[in-house]
Amino acid sequence: MKRILSVIIILIVFITCKKSNEAKINLLILSDSITSHNKTVAIAFFKTAFITKDVNAAFKTYVADTYIQHNPNVADGKALPIQYLSSWLQENPKSSCEIKRVIGEGDMVVIHSHWKDSPEKRGQAGVDIFKIKKGKIVEHWDVLQDVPEKSANNHTMF
Repeated sequence: MKRILSVIIILIVFITCKKSNEAKINLLILSDSITSHNKTVAIAFFKTAFITKDVNAAFKTYVADTYIQHNPNVADGKALPIQYLSSWLQENPKSSCEIKRVIGEGDMVVIHSHWKDSPEKRGQAGVDIFKIKKGKIVEHWDVLQDVPEKSANNHTMF
């Protein structure tokens, strides 16, 4: 519904603005609004699935039925990702995840995070990329990198 409203507003802006510069500025503002909404969806999904650890609720609320998964260990659709993630969380009951930054542009949202299987481990740096359409996650990519004991520089991964 919000997506339809956004499209209607964009059309109204195009029709009513007589100066092309005004239209461009207004479209940029609307684009920022859509990006902001998509970031909210991705963050809510991430927090529900991995911080609150309610994978079923996260997928039911924020993921489209036509979900495409690019992780080679997880199948498309909702059922198998729910099973995979729920199983992983059960096997790692002390796991934690902290969102470090969120970047969005249009229908794409990137979440950079710090994952730990247990409190005593260094964990992994994660990057999740979400494509969002009509308020639902339709596609997902992810990459993980172990946090090393020693770094070749003085910078953290976060």
